[in-house]
Amino acid sequence: MMAQFFTMLNSNPLVVRTCCFVFAALILCWQLFFAESGHPHTEIEKSVPAFWTFFTIASCFVLVMAAKFYSAFVGREEDYYDK
Repeated sequence: MMAQFFTMLNSNPLVVRTCCFVFAALILCWQLFFAESGHPHTEIEKSVPAFWTFFTIASCFVLVMAAKFYSAFVGREEDYYDK
């Protein structure tokens, strides 16, 4: 059952991308309208609504790009351990 689910996700990247964008939009809406901001510690937190949401998404993107760049140097062939 899980294999069929992952095969379906792999064959429909548009569905996966759409679900990710919808999920990110829901998180952003929750942060903007429902989450209590408490007391901001820095000026940027005071001036940018949902700063930590944007910061987290940007940080995740940077980590993924860094991992792709790093994998070019440390990556092995697919049959490396079979040799």
